[in-house]
Amino acid sequence: MRREWTEKEVEYLKEHYGQYPVKDIAEKLKRSYESVQAKAGRIGINSNRSITANRRKWTEREEKYMESRYLYQPVEVTAKRLKRSVCSVKKKAAKLGLNKFYDIFSAKQLAKCFNTDISVVLRWIEKFDMPHDSIDLNGVIHYDIDLKKFWKWTENHKDIINWSKYECGTLALEPEWVRQEKMSYEYSNTREKWTDEDLRKVKLLLKADKTYKEVAKELGRTYYGILHLMRSGVVYGKVN
Repeated sequence: MRREWTEKEVEYLKEHYGQYPVKDIAEKLKRSYESVQAKAGRIGINSNRSITANRRKWTEREEKYMESRYLYQPVEVTAKRLKRSVCSVKKKAAKLGLNKFYDIFSAKQLAKCFNTDISVVLRWIEKFDMPHDSIDLNGVIHYDIDLKKFWKWTENHKDIINWSKYECGTLALEPEWVRQEKMSYEYSNTREKWTDEDLRKVKLLLKADKTYKEVAKELGRTYYGILHLMRSGVVYGKVN
């Protein structure tokens, strides 16, 4: 039986036809490709109109977002944030003179992706041997990080990164485990506040050479909760 178009569906079609592929609109509305095309034709938003009159103009705010984020995240993420098609985003990037390089980041760019200071990234390089290439330009050392090597390195250094500051999808080549890591880290920070007695126990356990995982199990906390506490500087102890 033929399903009638609702007012809400028609409004969605008018707003998105020409901005997103027809197959995506059809999937969203749970209709066939042919049904969407036919309805668009009946209400006067054919393919020609969709490319011209029905196109949504770029706002100054969107352009600023492009300039600040386009180079640091996959095109698909930018398109999703702006509710535009990948094709539209790429064309706008070209007009703005934004050249896309996914696999090589400077230390400053990487720090921005993790919403942290460049000193944190330099610490990863100097103390934890994060893979990088360095070049001396007039006495100033510049660092370049290959994303493939970076993600491989993080697999063995998850514990030193504050995942709560990283937005999933920001960097290309992101491993599947990153989302779970971020969720676990954020969960650890929703637990109850630390009491003076809790802190006393943590100090005693660390003094007894217990690892963070052992301390977490002893106090009924998560590993990430202990790690976050140590990073806060409230309790002093070596990183396990």
